[in-house]
Amino acid sequence: MSFYLIAPKDVSKYVGHKKILFVDIRDKDEYLAAHIEDAIYIPYEELEERAEMLKNYRMLIIYCDRGN
Repeated sequence: MSFYLIAPKDVSKYVGHKKILFVDIRDKDEYLAAHIEDAIYIPYEELEERAEMLKNYRMLIIYCDRGN
């Protein structure tokens, strides 16, 4: 497993690809207010328990409001 940082200006290159999933781990209200197209909401605390669901994707792009 590898981890990479993606610059905000490059995110649009990944939107719409079938084997790439955007995972929004911000607060639920922030997700409901606005999110990346086709992103799903998973609270940070639930990422590990939902790993089985996520394993079918070639790439996961996980984003939050902290910038790390």
